[in-house]
Amino acid sequence: MHLFSWLIKKIYRINVKLTEYLALIGGVIILVMMVAITGASLSRYLLGHAVATVTELSVYSLLLITFLGSPLLSRTNGHVSVDLLSTFFKGKGKVFHAIFTNGLSFLVTILLSWYGLKNTISSYASNEIVVDILHTPKYLLYLIITIGFFLMAVSFLSKTLEMIKIPKEKNYK
Repeated sequence: MHLFSWLIKKIYRINVKLTEYLALIGGVIILVMMVAITGASLSRYLLGHAVATVTELSVYSLLLITFLGSPLLSRTNGHVSVDLLSTFFKGKGKVFHAIFTNGLSFLVTILLSWYGLKNTISSYASNEIVVDILHTPKYLLYLIITIGFFLMAVSFLSKTLEMIKIPKEKNYK
């Protein structure tokens, strides 16, 4: 049991640091894209020269930002949730409901990451590209989604294991 407790703490600590760094990277990408879009707009209106790649990069950055921030939101309950059922539970029922929903979320995100991995491998094998200016390989986009869902799964698993190990109602408002 000591090894299990140690493993939960280790997974939790790694997950906390990793999700915070990923969210920080997402924030930096937002700042860079704000500057790039502003620069592209000024270039178009003042110099009459459009920078077409900025539009495509901004679209890809939105995908990247979403999946860089999702693990942190999963870990901190920052995502949108419906509390219709949880309002009916009190005490241990509320804790059980939180464990159940986080466990179910873990299963769904691990399943989505599995299918994402299958699509990534298939896209890589068939050498698919996005028909745009950059000719972006599709497997790179699928890989972002796959890694994002996997990291969300780790966050949900970490929360679930923590709740099973330390079921204190004060942590689950």
